Amino acid sequence: MTTQYIPAKEAAQLIRKQLKAKFPGVKFSVKTDTTRSINIRYENGPTKSDVESVVDGFEGEGFDGMIDMGYYKDSWLMPDGSAEFAASSGTEGSMGSVPARKCEAPTPDATLVHFGTRFIFVERHISQEIREAEKAAVAKLYGVDKDEAKMQDYQRKFGYYWIETQVNQNLAARGL
Repeated sequence: MTTQYIPAKEAAQLIRKQLKAKFPGVKFSVKTDTTRSINIRYENGPTKSDVESVVDGFEGEGFDGMIDMGYYKDSWLMPDGSAEFAASSGTEGSMGSVPARKCEAPTPDATLVHFGTRFIFVERHISQEIREAEKAAVAKLYGVDKDEAKMQDYQRKFGYYWIETQVNQNLAARGL
């Protein structure tokens, strides 16, 4: 079976369509850069791992930090424009830690492709409004005035950094 090559810019267009279909109403910024990587940024919306599960199949390379070596990945492109992992030679043959893998086509009409995308980076931001509301809730729960918790109070249990940590944990637990 011949592998079709899809450049990073075309992969970014496919990613935009997939994100729009999977997460309607969420505005995503999907941009390629000079290294053929794709940077995805958005505010609030789905969790980072939910977005990564949609876009992981569009990544054309992987990296094994144990031996400082990159490797190529192929994908199955589905008729609906989604992509799933197909194969990789991994790095075990070069004394690395990434095993070779191969997956059969999930459907008969899937196309074997190699995306020219090096890596995909997903960056999610939580809006200031949500952060402030969560900070107020944490401060109230522990009887602390959120506006009086100064940066230099980091050693106190209820100082600024402690409140920020609680806010981040609460947001993560709620999937925000």
